[in-house]
Amino acid sequence: TYQFIKNTIKFDITRYEQEPFSNVQSEVEIHHIINNINFKGFIDRIDQTNNTINIIDYKTTTTPLTDKGTPNIIHLFNSYKSIHHEIFQIILYCYIYSKRLTSNTSHQTLKLRPLLYKTYDFSKQNPKLETIKIKVPLELLDPNNQPPLETSLSEFNTNPKNCQEIDITDYSLIATPFEWLLTKMLNDIYNTDIPFTTTENSTNEKACKFCPYKTMCKK
Repeated sequence: TYQFIKNTIKFDITRYEQEPFSNVQSEVEIHHIINNINFKGFIDRIDQTNNTINIIDYKTTTTPLTDKGTPNIIHLFNSYKSIHHEIFQIILYCYIYSKRLTSNTSHQTLKLRPLLYKTYDFSKQNPKLETIKIKVPLELLDPNNQPPLETSLSEFNTNPKNCQEIDITDYSLIATPFEWLLTKMLNDIYNTDIPFTTTENSTNEKACKFCPYKTMCKK
């Protein structure tokens, strides 16, 4: 814990020299009702740079997140392909926090930026903290022409030529596709016509070791 705090402070000093920040908060509780479902979480850290609120999650994993490449937003919601859980989590935090901003008229002009503090390797991080990039199928970007919620994720064309890569400097840039996909996921979960299935790697003992549902699926 001591080393974690020491490294974080050293990193913050370097970062502040290039991009001054203020209003630092930690363990910020958030909650919001989505499709009659209560969502609650704790944001590791929030700070502010000029007109941007930074939603920050600390990551202590030893696996470099950048090695996973730029994800397609579709794969954040596909249980068979998602390996970017940390990106889904921080964007979900931005979505919930954005509801708090819209209810406060003095904050409605502020941008909301998701960031990851990769604490396993502070020494190699850019002190400016590079923003998260994500690919989005073009058919999900138009808020006035959203596909039906019954559309299967497999129907979306995730070919790079049919996608726009977005640098998430502001959550609003991906709010339309993310919120559509989130609503679809929740509708699918509560759809009694769609059965629950085990994941493709459910026979992998390592993958199932810490799953809270392993006694139910018997894998």
